[in-house]
Amino acid sequence: MPPHQVAVQVLAETRAKFKLGSSNIGPVNYDRRSDSYFVVPALFGQKESSRSFHSLVDPEHWNVNARVRRGRDEWQGYVNTIPPWVSPGDKRRVARAFLDSNSSRLGAGNCEEMATSAYINLINRNIPEEVELVYVAQPAQVDHIFVVIDRPAHTAIGNWRTWGHGTVILDPWLNQVFRADQMLHAWLGNRSFGVSPASWTTALKFNKNAFLNTP
Repeated sequence: MPPHQVAVQVLAETRAKFKLGSSNIGPVNYDRRSDSYFVVPALFGQKESSRSFHSLVDPEHWNVNARVRRGRDEWQGYVNTIPPWVSPGDKRRVARAFLDSNSSRLGAGNCEEMATSAYINLINRNIPEEVELVYVAQPAQVDHIFVVIDRPAHTAIGNWRTWGHGTVILDPWLNQVFRADQMLHAWLGNRSFGVSPASWTTALKFNKNAFLNTP
């Protein structure tokens, strides 16, 4: 199956796992200082699952990021229990596997959780193409991470404009699958970070070899 089709399947499966998070609830107010997303009480928008955000007794429904933060705290607590003698490769795998399973259990995640879940899904499918977890390194205010599939090895990881027509980007947070040369179009109208991808410098979190092999 072509990588683009695989990515579309993985996107649907990933989005189905995450019911809460900054990308799938509206309308919201975002407080940059606390990195929190608050439901606007007077509007009560619909989640993409079309279930109304109507529960007034659950405070986690008012601070959407509360559940995400809980998951990240539990993830960090788990990472801290991994013995120091565990190899970096093994530590990376078990840590990311915990993040995937725990955030799925909570049904909550932002780009880190969603991209991790999509990445592991792709790895488990054993597709032949390279699969990379990539984040935005600059500008500093852009805190975002996504999956890149089949990027040519000769291209610059830090410059997405070089990746070419054949590179597939799977961005579960953005809820899109697109070619690298469609990056600007994919983000058109989304002002979440206040900075266009035209000025982004990207960096590699890890690739398939680093994820699967133990150094």
